[in-house]
Amino acid sequence: MKKILTVFSTLFAVLCLSAQTPEQSARIQEIKADETKYFYGESTSLINNADAFNAAIQDMSRQVKSTVDLTITEMNDRYDTESIIRSAAAFNNVNKIDYSTERNGQKSYVTFVYISKADYIKQLKESEAQAIERINNLIEEAIYQEGKVNIADALRNLGWALQLAKQYKYNTKLELTDNRMVQSWLDDKIKSILESIEVVLEDEKVYYDPIDYDHYTINIYISYGDRPVSHLDINYFNNEENRSVSVKNGRAALKYPKLSGQKNVSFNIRYRYDNPDEMEEDMVRAFKSGPKISYDRFNTKTIPVKLNDEQTQVQADANGDWGKMNYEIAEMSEGIPARVEERYREVQRVFIDAATESADLLTAAADIEKALRSRDYESVYKYFTPEALVKFQMMTNAGQISVSKTPQLKFERATHYIRCSSIPVSVKNGKHSRNESIVLRFGPDSRLVESIGYALTDNAENDIFRSADWQMDSRYAIVKFMEDYQTAYTTKDKDYLDMVFNGDAIIITGSVSQKQQKNKKFMKSLESNDGPLYVKGVFYENFNKDQFLKNLEQTFAKNSYIHLKYHDAVLTRAVTPPTLSEAFWIQLKQDYNSSSYNDKGFLTLQVGMKPSGAEIYVRTWTPNRVSLSRMKSLFPLSNFDTSL
Repeated sequence: MKKILTVFSTLFAVLCLSAQTPEQSARIQEIKADETKYFYGESTSLINNADAFNAAIQDMSRQVKSTVDLTITEMNDRYDTESIIRSAAAFNNVNKIDYSTERNGQKSYVTFVYISKADYIKQLKESEAQAIERINNLIEEAIYQEGKVNIADALRNLGWALQLAKQYKYNTKLELTDNRMVQSWLDDKIKSILESIEVVLEDEKVYYDPIDYDHYTINIYISYGDRPVSHLDINYFNNEENRSVSVKNGRAALKYPKLSGQKNVSFNIRYRYDNPDEMEEDMVRAFKSGPKISYDRFNTKTIPVKLNDEQTQVQADANGDWGKMNYEIAEMSEGIPARVEERYREVQRVFIDAATESADLLTAAADIEKALRSRDYESVYKYFTPEALVKFQMMTNAGQISVSKTPQLKFERATHYIRCSSIPVSVKNGKHSRNESIVLRFGPDSRLVESIGYALTDNAENDIFRSADWQMDSRYAIVKFMEDYQTAYTTKDKDYLDMVFNGDAIIITGSVSQKQQKNKKFMKSLESNDGPLYVKGVFYENFNKDQFLKNLEQTFAKNSYIHLKYHDAVLTRAVTPPTLSEAFWIQLKQDYNSSSYNDKGFLTLQVGMKPSGAEIYVRTWTPNRVSLSRMKSLFPLSNFDTSL
């Protein structure tokens, strides 16, 4: 009986492995027999082979650790055991053998993985070379963004560079780092930027809104190197929950449902950008591979204030102007600077004295500002043309708008309109809030608001006005176009986008995707000396106008808010001379934020400026900057009907 059971057990074991082919079995035994040539791992899962694969990778990683003597000798001393193991799952050339077994009705999934040791070492060296190039590029970009006072991007690039440098134990002297060791320079640079960010209360008033649940608004002014920061991400606690705010042009509005007993204003500067949905594959691995960088001792900013408790309840006055609670600024601690004013304007612009030349427009702008405070929008409808009124209503319906401070209005004269800038507002959608500035454009003859939009960042605006090759009228026209384009996304104005895109426009969208989908045909067409546009984790799609607008309508429907922010504008003419009836290329660094998706990249547009209005011929998004000369060669203006 015992012999029968033994034979049966042996037969059953063979039957359990029947799903494994003889070829698979021979290959596995061959690999295991030559331990000097392969790393391998094996695992079984009751779920599926994908689950078994992950466990097999971990099993192979342990084998790597146990055989590091040969590996470290053939690579170099920079690598240690942990860095090798952390990189194991990152390689693309891992081979696998999948099969299944079944016993007592229970199916099991088995995965065997292996990689040539020579290939492993080669890939690790290639990975290091790519990481070093990436680190250098990140440092270079961070220095550039610091100069543009885009502190959010400077901190992001520095943090990513340091995380990669730590992962690959890369620490050498570079000219970019003042001939200092990379890691210590990056560490000091991040600390220096965080410590050099200056914050003060923008005024000594707290604005009270009885309608908004967040009744109280405190305005802060943030500068770096005596200049307002172009972009910075901050977080603060509003006495009920944590809130995130994007600083624009040095301004941020902190909103609180209650302020009784408030002793100070505090917020944290975001310096670590480790959301996998906002990173490329190499950075996702870097943050998973080891300890994350931490500068929590340096990123908190606090301003002491005193609140007169008797003024916590303030009513609207007879003019509908909400009362303002007076804060007495306490003596500031060392390191908190006095308020820094913007001290220069880089270009000459055509300002006018509204008090003497356009008193009626000044009155209209002041009344519109009051209406925004009281939300009595109908009282100022008389100041808008029918077309502009529609845009104003879309703006007020696209978020809860509150005036964040008393505006200092400036008027400029362009060829076809008088520009009034700007009314500073805070726009809230649920827990998301952002700062904007409303621009009013009055008709010189009608004396009414003929169009309205959100202003660009100071950086983008100054870049456009700095373009000396362009006539002043052209610069104002380009600024107006970009303000309208940006605002159309915020207000979900599909009709404007339908109007502004040429019927035959080339529209290429891009998004960050961990699925690493690729449009290989488009990738090949855009390879150049700039390098391929594609990076892992970026998915491109090419649309015609109808397809693009249909997808955009779906995007508008599924997002409670969409917010675009532009920096670093680069301009070139598509033809000569650069007149309003001709075309131009503009490229801007774009921050795209919505309730469901965020990314950063470069928006490039080929635009025809006609008397009838702007028309987009080409629209592309790329994760990296591509030279406009390359874009001009790929998409010549002759491809489109540019008749007036």
